[in-house]
Amino acid sequence: MTREYLTSPIEPLPDDMRGALGIAQGDIIVRTAIIAGLADLRENPKLLNYVFASLPKDDLTFRQYGEEQVALAKKWFLDTNIEVFMNTRVDETKVPCITIAQASSNEAEATLGDVNYDTVEDDYDEDPVVYGGPFNPLNYIGATGTLVMGSAFDLDVFPGQYVRDAAGGMHLILDVIDNNIVIDPNLNVPFTGMYVVSAPRTKKVSLEGVEFRESYEIGCHAHSEPVFLTYLHSILLFILLRYKEELLEARGLTRTSISAGPVMINTSFQISQVVFTRMTTLTGYVRQYWPKFFSGVVTGVVPQIQSTPTSGIRDLTDTGETLPIYEDDN
Repeated sequence: MTREYLTSPIEPLPDDMRGALGIAQGDIIVRTAIIAGLADLRENPKLLNYVFASLPKDDLTFRQYGEEQVALAKKWFLDTNIEVFMNTRVDETKVPCITIAQASSNEAEATLGDVNYDTVEDDYDEDPVVYGGPFNPLNYIGATGTLVMGSAFDLDVFPGQYVRDAAGGMHLILDVIDNNIVIDPNLNVPFTGMYVVSAPRTKKVSLEGVEFRESYEIGCHAHSEPVFLTYLHSILLFILLRYKEELLEARGLTRTSISAGPVMINTSFQISQVVFTRMTTLTGYVRQYWPKFFSGVVTGVVPQIQSTPTSGIRDLTDTGETLPIYEDDN
């Protein structure tokens, strides 16, 4: 099934292999979600028919607030620039607009030891550890991907490490057979000046985390006519509901609930026209993560044979001594 309702879907990020998301920036998540929702409505104006669909379908409103009112609402939205910004912004005020404010943030649950549900994850070093080199293999057998090293090569090498070539290319070591290193076959790279380097996953990090309940005050502000505020609040509510899964939950703000206050005349805006405001409270849960301990990862084991020392053992052969014999009392 193709997802078509976002004309500019969230761009997939490259995986940095880290699952923990640190400290949640909830106000930024809310602001960017609203901006993305507004952009999608402008790209798909037919969605506005769903925002205001109740007016032409109601027995008492369809004559006065029917299709004509829907057309007016759509025209106002499509012709009007609506900025979305934090309420702490102090530059020129542009109305209509939507403002975001962090209202409250409280720890919602106590977990024993603050243990996260993912207790451990890999820690990836930015720069690999160089174990040995440079060296030049005697040969590279392209059919099998074997670097023929010869008996003079005495470096301990293990599958999972990497060979870095002179051009900076990284090649995973798949196997080590009779002192020869097996990497990908049929490579066309410089097989000189090579190094054995560590795998990216050189450490483990234990994770801790707690859940916070956060609230955000979202203000809709419009001037001239109160009906413009009605349009704007309806559009905001539509965005917070329709894009909840894609733009809020998928980005870490979950189990959201919405409540709205009354329409007010706002005198805090420094403009000549009357500004009407309606505040909406968005409450949800975010998870805060942090690392606890870092520990190394075993990349390989080199077995060694160690003989038992004999210096502390008495030789009774030529002394005439005998070991005591213990007889059963029975």
